[in-house]
Amino acid sequence: MPPVGAPNALTSVEVDALLDTGATSSGLTPRISRQLDLPSLGKKPVQTASGLMQSDRYMFRVGFFSQNHDGPQFPTVLNMTILGIGLADTDSFDMIIGMDVIGRNRLEIRPDGTCLFAYSVN
Repeated sequence: MPPVGAPNALTSVEVDALLDTGATSSGLTPRISRQLDLPSLGKKPVQTASGLMQSDRYMFRVGFFSQNHDGPQFPTVLNMTILGIGLADTDSFDMIIGMDVIGRNRLEIRPDGTCLFAYSVN
């Protein structure tokens, strides 16, 4: 979702996201930034597995749907605005949720391979 105060602040796009404990920052693909009409805040050097690159920066919010829901539901939106980066388009996911978000919440990876991402809305 765009940041609070943006003209389109109530616009949302449902995406597939990767929880990435190796990523310092969260980010989204160009397709999602276009759908949300997010303006670029300029470029930032970003170190990736492929090397150093320049990436657009965007402000946005994220929300999560409950795992056990039937029918229409509103997401629970985190009470934080994220200053994230633009990612390359991929067929695997639309967004990376990095340690800037995970570190302020709780990620539990269990021995049986399941995980729990518990987040605070305060």
